[in-house]
Amino acid sequence: TGITAGFAVAFVLMVLIGGRVTPAFSRNWLMKRGVRTLPAQFGIIDKTALALSVVTALAWIGLGESTVTGILAAITSLAVLARLSRWQAWAVRGEPLLLAQHVAYLWLAVAMTLLALSALSDLATQSQVRHAMGAGAVGSMTLIVMLRAALGHSGRAIRGNAGDWLLFAAVHVGATLRVLSGGMDDPTLALNTAGILWAIAFLLFAARTIPIALTPRQ
Repeated sequence: TGITAGFAVAFVLMVLIGGRVTPAFSRNWLMKRGVRTLPAQFGIIDKTALALSVVTALAWIGLGESTVTGILAAITSLAVLARLSRWQAWAVRGEPLLLAQHVAYLWLAVAMTLLALSALSDLATQSQVRHAMGAGAVGSMTLIVMLRAALGHSGRAIRGNAGDWLLFAAVHVGATLRVLSGGMDDPTLALNTAGILWAIAFLLFAARTIPIALTPRQ
């Protein structure tokens, strides 16, 4: 379907682009602080994860939630996690604008795991897959990229503040609640709470970026 194709294409793009900018930004930040243990350079694991993401996306579009798609999704999830594990997320934990990118990328592995479970068992649903991809990966990655762009293109330091921690916590907890709601008999409370948290996240984003847009470049 068109919805599945949209999510599949978004997944590949995030594996590709997110897999380039996340380690690159982390590496630059760590180098400025004299840290010697840096994110791994692009290599065979990255190429494998990207190739698997394309194959899995095509299977997802063409075969739906079939056994083949489920097996590919499970393997792709492991490849994405292997890739993420090489990017020194723990070393950038003090900077919300970087840590948030790592967590956003983690949502891709979560989405693939849920896709595998949905295709191969009754342990997850299509709704949960879409929540993980849409609210989790797309939602959080879009927010972080927009915030970094607003700061960087206005000449400001790309550095997080206390409010950014709350912003990203709200969007990630909201996404988690949406995923969990897919397995609930009555998901009303979880979905309503998730919606409130998302509203809070984007209000915080607006409060952070509107003054930037209305003031001169620094």
